[in-house]
Amino acid sequence: MVVVMLDGGIAGRVARAAVTLVAPMAVFIALAVRYVRFEQLGPDEGFYGIAARNAMSGLLPYRDFAFAQAHAFPYLHGAVAALAGYGLVAQRVVCAAYAAASVLALGAAAQSPRRAFGFGLAAWAVSMSPWFVAKSALVQPCSLAGLLLLGAGAATLWMRPGRGRTWLIAVLGTLAVGCKLLVLPAAGILWAYEASRARSVESLAAPVVAMAALFVPFIALAPSQWWFWNLGYHLALSGVDFRVAVTYREHLAMAPWVFLLGVAAGLARFRSRSPALVALAAGLVGWLGQLPLQETHFDNVVPLVTLVALASGELLSEWRPGPRVRGAMAAGVLLPLAFPPPILDPLVHRDLGAAAEVLRRSVPLDRPVMTPLPVVVLQTGHPVLPGMEMGPFCTTSELPPERAKPLRLWTLPELEAQLTSDPPGAIVLTTQASTWDFYFSVPSLHPTPPEQRIAFFQAIKRAGYRKVLTNSQVSVFLRP
Repeated sequence: MVVVMLDGGIAGRVARAAVTLVAPMAVFIALAVRYVRFEQLGPDEGFYGIAARNAMSGLLPYRDFAFAQAHAFPYLHGAVAALAGYGLVAQRVVCAAYAAASVLALGAAAQSPRRAFGFGLAAWAVSMSPWFVAKSALVQPCSLAGLLLLGAGAATLWMRPGRGRTWLIAVLGTLAVGCKLLVLPAAGILWAYEASRARSVESLAAPVVAMAALFVPFIALAPSQWWFWNLGYHLALSGVDFRVAVTYREHLAMAPWVFLLGVAAGLARFRSRSPALVALAAGLVGWLGQLPLQETHFDNVVPLVTLVALASGELLSEWRPGPRVRGAMAAGVLLPLAFPPPILDPLVHRDLGAAAEVLRRSVPLDRPVMTPLPVVVLQTGHPVLPGMEMGPFCTTSELPPERAKPLRLWTLPELEAQLTSDPPGAIVLTTQASTWDFYFSVPSLHPTPPEQRIAFFQAIKRAGYRKVLTNSQVSVFLRP
């Protein structure tokens, strides 16, 4: 990669923009188009998509439907999806656009001659990371949380002191946490640093007020449900295991050169008092703190990648390494290519579309569909059977029915009884070898009893449902 450092003239500005902004954006967009279309279906995409649609229809998370994350994402993303569409492709495009906006911001910062190398390199390091692009393109809150956290980091670095900066950092950090609770340590470091700089009661109160305004109303409406889905469910899965080497490899593969740039720039500027060191610490602490958790998945690193890239770009601009070091750093953008790329599924949209066509043709739009794959009904507009919004995570064998019902969870015996008491308009099951078809028991995610699953699948046949379509993704069952 060649980074243009011409300080003046139209030709210099055009060349700088081409190399540090247009080119990395073009690479990101090319990869995003590929992964929007062909990335394998994620088990969480359905419940995030359904949550966005439900929130925009007036239903409340936790009280009216189950949702295993903080509630800002269904509203922020739902407002955009209401315009773009709730189908899988439309929502993937929107989520990829959040990450694209982050890359655009990094490239825009590179248009300052002093910051051209640092932020040009940061933009390239992000856009050349296939795993980051692929996971950003899934329907999940990570890329939006990353964009909001990037905004809070940029305010920390560049805004003048004052109430505006204090409140902007507080609000953007709160919204990021409201999309993904796991970014709370990173946001907390930015809030603490702002309080230490501003030295005012307002700087201490701003994040508290912002968090209370976002969370207290929803906690008050459904306290036990909120606790279960935001904390209890995840705490039931928590554990520490430093031996899981594959976790470290996966996290590194997400954006390897971004991580290594951050470490190098941080060590080089360790003795400085740069705000970028704080932003870097926020990103790396949030990133590294997830590694030993058994529950975390490397998708959760996505919100922190662009914050680390932002801090690295600023630190590199302050450091100004020599030509040889710059050349070695520029070559490092190819490091992600040393990792196996994400696995593609070229049939995902074709086969989901075929299932959607059967549902449109055969099932009235007001009839619910029973499915552990709610992404299917996002293609058609049908409602999912109430209580199945969490998709593969909608059943429990460890909670009694009286506890499961307020949490919007099903027990398999109750689901079996539903087939005769109020039959759904269709049943859609997965056909790939997976654990999505009522396998997990919430909150432990241990397997549901095999005899209950066998009895349920036998009950589908007894209730008169017959398979009318099967393909690489799903099987559709209808009653005559």
